[in-house]
Amino acid sequence: MHLVTRKRWIVLVLCLISAPFAHAQLVQQRGSDTTIDIATWNLKQFPLTGSATTTLVGLMVGDLELDVIGLQEIIDVDALNQAAQTAGGWSALTTQPYAGDIRLGVLYKNSKVDLTGAPYIIISNQFTRNPYIVPMEVTENETTIAFNLVVVHLKAYNTPDDIQTRRIELGALKDFIDPQLGDEPNWIVVGDFNDELDDPESWNIFLDFLDDDNYEFLTLPMAGDPQQASYPGYSSLIDHVLITSNLLDEYGDNGVTETLRLDDELANYLTTVSDHRPVASYFPTSETFVGETWSSAQPALPAITLWPVPSNASVTVRYELPGRAAARMYVYDLLGRVVAEQALMSASGRVVWDAQTVPSGMYVVKVEGVDGQSVQARAVVLK
Repeated sequence: MHLVTRKRWIVLVLCLISAPFAHAQLVQQRGSDTTIDIATWNLKQFPLTGSATTTLVGLMVGDLELDVIGLQEIIDVDALNQAAQTAGGWSALTTQPYAGDIRLGVLYKNSKVDLTGAPYIIISNQFTRNPYIVPMEVTENETTIAFNLVVVHLKAYNTPDDIQTRRIELGALKDFIDPQLGDEPNWIVVGDFNDELDDPESWNIFLDFLDDDNYEFLTLPMAGDPQQASYPGYSSLIDHVLITSNLLDEYGDNGVTETLRLDDELANYLTTVSDHRPVASYFPTSETFVGETWSSAQPALPAITLWPVPSNASVTVRYELPGRAAARMYVYDLLGRVVAEQALMSASGRVVWDAQTVPSGMYVVKVEGVDGQSVQARAVVLK
């Protein structure tokens, strides 16, 4: 083979390896080219179930199309970098371990985000887990917002000592930011606060921030709404987005904050990804953004279960279709190719996917309503 031809093959292979691959969409897109999208996501001992979790998180990050995601409970840094590569066009940052081998982290979209300073942690013995600060600016639709992103993970559990510890941690964070108010850039604090904003005053850890006009919790309007629970195990909203008030101009009347109920779309989310749902805030860059969220108008979703999981021969798919008696089942490989499909003509039942003709690996089983929108997906590993 000639040297020039060999070089061309090498370039082609490298491009194929580095390029984001097409795949069957697991979750609905939330970000857009008219919003700057900031989210928080506790990934529960990531990767919770190993490589399957790593792949699923990478695919979901790519599907969601957000701009910046603050992360908690990262254990495997290499796995997080792999998830960023799977998402395509994303980068990952992590702290040193803060509890055993657990870390804070940040995922950000390379095409939208510029780091404007070196990431650092707030060093203080008042924190159980030192907050992670990443100076950045995000540009979308010719609009740029510069801010210090602060990722927090406050002390867990609900004994009086735990609540007091969280109150002290928030006080220390406020003492750190207060002297810098009015300076550029502004501040966005995201993370797992392990408490609810509408707690009674006698044990509400947020009062210092809630009573200060220099700060605004974008998650406050969601407090007490079970549909917005970020920790579904207790139907509570404990993951929050806090901004300094100067950013209210950017958020405006059309800004939206919502909990992303990904477990409504990916049936095995809570067992293979996390026990927390992400929470995202959308800062509009265009007057055409009207603030209607996907979750406010989501259709009823099919319910599906798979057995056995994992499998080495065939997979039984049990399904229930809400309000309709026609749908299709599709099975995709991770390159987005349909490897099996079948019409579902009854409102509930089961079908068997004979998987003996496909190689081992991860596949995505989806049941899609005739409207093409009401979709439920579940991943399965073939041994």
